[in-house]
Formats: sequence, C-alpha cells, structure tokens
Amino acid sequence: PAGADAPVHVWHVASMRTQVRLRGAHAGGVAALAFSGGDSEYLASIDTSPSPLLAVWDWRRGTLLASARTGRSPVLGVAFSPRAGALVTYGGRSLRFWSCEGGRLHAARGLFGEGRDHCVLAVAFLPDGETMVCATAGGALLLWERGRCREVLRGAYRGQPIFALAATMHGVVAAGRGGSLLFWPGAQHGGLAPGGAIELPLR
Repeated sequence: PAGADAPVHVWHVASMRTQVRLRGAHAGGVAALAFSGGDSEYLASIDTSPSPLLAVWDWRRGTLLASARTGRSPVLGVAFSPRAGALVTYGGRSLRFWSCEGGRLHAARGLFGEGRDHCVLAVAFLPDGETMVCATAGGALLLWERGRCREVLRGAYRGQPIFALAATMHGVVAAGRGGSLLFWPGAQHGGLAPGGAIELPLR
C-alpha cells in the first residue's frame, strides 16, 4: 500500500489472514518483495521512492535487519540467491548484488559487458547459487557468474519481452509477451542454447 509509512503485509495462504505487518522502512509504496530460499527466513522489500530503499527483514519476528538506498534508478524487482545472505536488485540497465553483514547492506554493481544494452525485467538464480539468468525487454537471456554477464542469448524469446523467469534443478522457464512458456532443460549446467528450448503447453 502507498502512504507515508507503507507497510508490508505477510499473509497466511491457507487461512487468508495477515500474519504480520512490517512497518517503519518504506514511504510512498512498496514495489517488489522476495523471500529467501529454504525456510523463507528473510524477506526483502523495495519501495517506490525516487531513491529506492532496499530493506531486509526477519519477518517472523517483525524485525528490520538492514536497509540501504539503491541509487537513483527505478528498481523493478529483488531476488535472493540460494547462497545464504546474497541478493540482487534490478531494473532497466541497472543491477546490483548485495550482501548483508553486521547489520549493514553492501552493494556491488553488476558488470554487464556485452549485455550492457539490455533492459532487465526479471531474474532467477540457478540452484547452485552462483549462476543467475536475466530476462530482458528484447527477449534475450543473460547468463551471469560472479557478478559478471558471461553470455548473451539473443532472441531466446523470439524478440518479445520476457516478464517472468523461474529456475529449478530441472531447468529454466520463461514467460512473456510472446504468449508462450519456453523451457530450457538442464540449464543448471549452463545449457541455455536457442535450439534447446521446449515450448510448454498452456492448457
């Protein structure tokens, strides 16, 4: 919700009741949320202020663990790595990797290299926690390792924007304006090749 003190509501899916309201970090509105992997111990949130604030919570205790401004660029989303304590914020041509240590957030800019002209709309970490896939407005996929874009797969989604990504031990799924789901099996081994995608039925 928008407001001078925009809260984050965590809901219990089965009971449809609010479990906790997190307050005291955001103003204006909350743009994106992400739970950490495993037992979802942590929750990250980003607001819509001109200099967006990233907050990391121990949501079950209602405790704000750390917060930091992400810069002047709009942030579209945030995602946790399966590796403990690591997360990424992204939006447009800006991407930052974060770690939380001693109650403080520390940032490192992502190095786009050949991917510098691409607008990032979604990200997903592979199960190893070391490899990340970015989806772009031009339908490309960017493969990242150690904070650097190492491969650009152009035309992966037929030139249409990719709005959502999911990665599992079985591979990567992409969905977007093209109206289809594309699946790259075995992507945890770096096997993202244009001819390797399988179109999944929607019905």
